[in-house]
Amino acid sequence: QDLEIARKLDIERKQILETATKRIDEENHLRFAEKEKLISDLARKIEDLKRQAEQGSVQAQGETLEVCLEELLRGMFPLDEIIPVAKGQRGADITQHVGSRTGRQLGTIVFETKRTRNWSDAWIPKFRGDQLACGADIAVLVTEALPKEVERFAFMDGVWVCDYAAAPALVGTLRWSLQQV
Repeated sequence: QDLEIARKLDIERKQILETATKRIDEENHLRFAEKEKLISDLARKIEDLKRQAEQGSVQAQGETLEVCLEELLRGMFPLDEIIPVAKGQRGADITQHVGSRTGRQLGTIVFETKRTRNWSDAWIPKFRGDQLACGADIAVLVTEALPKEVERFAFMDGVWVCDYAAAPALVGTLRWSLQQV
């Protein structure tokens, strides 16, 4: 009888142990699943933040080119009015009102800056539209990514396209042509 009771207790202990083990395994599985979900959510957030940081960085790089061009124009042409276009506002990045020694306005040059790796054919028509909208005489697109067929600068569909290194000479020549007209 003692042996029979010991076997029954043993069987019940095993059942209790199995039940407890299953319950603990289920709880651990749920905790593990929660942790995995948290890790995956955090990894996604990290990727989003990286992408946002890179995007902000690209935007800052573009603004750097714009500011450098603006400073260059101010230094080269002290008689001209150099006006940066406010962020978020449609139109070119910089407007240059060419002035004479007598203070008379001789014409307007608008600038768009692009600091990207790849050229886009869509830039020209959009910028040409901006030029026409503001009534500028000349449009200059300063970009790091020139079209394949352009080495330093070119006149394309009514817009001058050049790299930053060629900009001073090109703008000087275009400004001189406005003075002559």
